[in-house]
Amino acid sequence: MSKYPVPEATETEKVLFDTGLAAAKPPHEVWYTVPVRGSQSYDEPTDLRPFDLQNPAAWDTFGDNWLAPSVQGEWFVHVLKQCQRVLDIGSGPGRPSLYLSQFIREVVGVEPGLREIEHARSVQEKLNLKNVQYLQDCALSLSFPDGAFDGVSYCYSLEFTGDIRRSLREAYRLLQVDGSIAIALAPSRSRERAEIAITADGKSEALFGYTKVSSTPFTERRYRVTFKADSDAARQIREIIDNEESDKAAGCKAIHESLSSHVDDIQAIDYFLAYGASPEQLRAMLLDAGFCQVAFWQLPSARLFATVLKEEGVLEHLRDDHHRSYLRALVRSSRTLDARSDYVSARKKPR
Repeated sequence: MSKYPVPEATETEKVLFDTGLAAAKPPHEVWYTVPVRGSQSYDEPTDLRPFDLQNPAAWDTFGDNWLAPSVQGEWFVHVLKQCQRVLDIGSGPGRPSLYLSQFIREVVGVEPGLREIEHARSVQEKLNLKNVQYLQDCALSLSFPDGAFDGVSYCYSLEFTGDIRRSLREAYRLLQVDGSIAIALAPSRSRERAEIAITADGKSEALFGYTKVSSTPFTERRYRVTFKADSDAARQIREIIDNEESDKAAGCKAIHESLSSHVDDIQAIDYFLAYGASPEQLRAMLLDAGFCQVAFWQLPSARLFATVLKEEGVLEHLRDDHHRSYLRALVRSSRTLDARSDYVSARKKPR
């Protein structure tokens, strides 16, 4: 039996756990409740590519473009289109609540992390959206009366509630009879990610973050390392972030790769473990909570769709103001199936 509390611990995780300082915390307490400045990340492997409307490969990219998130947003609208008041649980930086609010009468996003709430509110203000609000709340015990909503959404958040079964029961409580639930499961692509930052809370603490995501089944382990204020590691992180000319991604990578030489610089380590569920397990949990008409969705490939448009000579004439009619048609072509899928819908039935 491994001496580490995670399966197949990475070399970075072994270094962190061997310090004896790692303390398990709820997911939202590990990173997003801490206000930071100069946050810089390094992904391995990285898939961030510039968006090019004429490049079909870019249609599957979730970088800084509108298209892929819009495909996802259209699916939520498709499932929740009859709803008048939707609760987005674990709203994060505002996806899909900001998209939904353009087509749903009222949307409420709840999120335990103030950092994420502030981000969503800033985007809301820029978009001048009046029918969406963001509140700090806990997914396992939400401060709303029974039947307060006719729609509930989770976007990459169900696995991070700390208890999937309990969270689904809470969602059932909050839904009106015949209300709908739409779930986008966290992507199960295996990856590692490192991040450095300086806290913006007056303490100016130097932080190192490490995330390990595994697939089949989905698991995510996230760590926040706080370095001693006068340590060499803290000094290096401040220099990387404060130097406008530094290669910050390369600096972040260097801190990650040299972590074992900075163990004496570490003051504290907080971490959380998030686990997903198999399709069979998730279906059983939804039915046990009281839901019916459970459906797993296979969204069509945006890249394949763009490839066909290119072959038909349409893509080069596609303008940004055309995109929603195309996306709506794309999502309407989605099909439901029993096989593994990252999108799930269900309805509430009376007990």
